[in-house]
Amino acid sequence: MMSLIERCNEIRELQYSDEDLAFEKLSEVLEEYKQEYTCDNVFYLHVVDENNNYKIFREQTKIIFGLIYDIFYDEEQLNEASSDPSVRDELTKYMKFLDSIKYIKMNIMDVPFENADTFQVQCFYKHMNNCNTFLKEFYEGIQELNDAMDDVNNRLDDLTNRLSSMKC
Repeated sequence: MMSLIERCNEIRELQYSDEDLAFEKLSEVLEEYKQEYTCDNVFYLHVVDENNNYKIFREQTKIIFGLIYDIFYDEEQLNEASSDPSVRDELTKYMKFLDSIKYIKMNIMDVPFENADTFQVQCFYKHMNNCNTFLKEFYEGIQELNDAMDDVNNRLDDLTNRLSSMKC
């Protein structure tokens, strides 16, 4: 079985040859991660890793959020979108998402999770949940698009069959 680092590197490589498959595999990695660290789709930390100073969580988060940043950050698209006023709201959400990823990557190794009430921990949780919400909406959008494309394909197949049966 591949390690998390190997899986993430495979996804990075896939991004250039099959972006859809890369996003699908990223979704799988995220679902596994979220099974460990979310409840009712809200981020939290299990106490199980507390004795190890959250070492496993810190390492997994660093690897996964490095991948998320690599997959989602595209300077060329950002430059194009920033000049289009019709996507301002989406761009604002996207920039907030990227800022949250950067915050997580920069702070994951130093956040004092032992004291959950500190500002630093609460801020970290906020950024984790911002990312979680963005990714959830992103993947729901992909699913809606795929469903719409399937519907169009089914209608085209039906039309093709009808037209074929009308030929003399």
